[in-house]
Amino acid sequence: MKLLFDENPSFKLADLVAREFPGSSHIDLLKMQGSTDSCVWERAKAEDYIIVSKDNSHYWKPNGGDRTRLISKACRSISDKV
Repeated sequence: MKLLFDENPSFKLADLVAREFPGSSHIDLLKMQGSTDSCVWERAKAEDYIIVSKDNSHYWKPNGGDRTRLISKACRSISDKV
């Protein structure tokens, strides 16, 4: 499993998780700073990355509609417990 860190988390995370998640990267390391969410999503999809972000918009892109509402509800439920 490869992780792709969005701009919000530090680029240093890619190195920190490299042992457990080989091939992981960061938007900065891929020279994609300032890219749209759609561009990041397409790159992640094309290269089999899982996006790690503080920005919840990446959750909604692939799911949309009813799934978006279910994910949003689940996220709120989890954050309320923390």
